[in-house]
Amino acid sequence: MCALPEQKNEDAEVMARLRAGDASALAILYERYLPLVRGLAAMYVNGCDRANLLDVVQDVFMTLLETAGRYREEGRLRSWIAGITVRKARGMARRRRIRDALLLRYGQDAAPAASLSGVGASTGISAEMQGVLDKLPPAQRDVLVMHVVHELSGDEIASALGIKVNAVWTRLHRARHAMRQALEAQHAGAQP
Repeated sequence: MCALPEQKNEDAEVMARLRAGDASALAILYERYLPLVRGLAAMYVNGCDRANLLDVVQDVFMTLLETAGRYREEGRLRSWIAGITVRKARGMARRRRIRDALLLRYGQDAAPAASLSGVGASTGISAEMQGVLDKLPPAQRDVLVMHVVHELSGDEIASALGIKVNAVWTRLHRARHAMRQALEAQHAGAQP
C-alpha cells in the first residue's frame, strides 16, 4: 500500500492547490487518506468512542489545512499525515487519561477504562489478539500496527514517528517476538 510514484505526484499537486487556498483539495485528501487517519487514530482512542475518534480525524484534516504551507515534497504525504495523526491521537488519549484520573481522584465516576489501542474495533482483530496488543509497549504496538494493519513501509513509519528506520525494524522485531511469546503462553495455559 505504499504510495506509487504517480500518487506522489498527484499528492504534490493537491498539496500545491491546498497551499494556494483551494479548499476543495482538502476533500480530495480526506477521501484518499481517511482510512489511514481513522485506523491510526483508533490505536489511541477507544474504538467504541466514536465521538473522540471523529474529533481526532477532524483535527488531523484541519491541521493539514492550516499547515499545508509547511509541507515539503521531499517526503511522502502519506507519512506526513500519519505523523500528524499519531501526534493528535496521542494528545487526545493523554488528555483523556488525565481527565479520567482526575475524575477518579475527586470521587466522580470516570468513563470505563478503555483499550489504549482500540485496533480491534476498526480492523476485526480477535479479542485474544487485542489483549496481546494492549500489553505491548506503545512504541512497539505503534510500529506493529502501522506496518501490519496499515501497511506503511519502514521509511513511512520512521518519518511518521520521527525515528530512524533501524529503530522501526528493531521495534517491529521485538513486538512480533513479544506477541509470539504471549500467544504461546496463552495457548499453553488454556490446554489441560
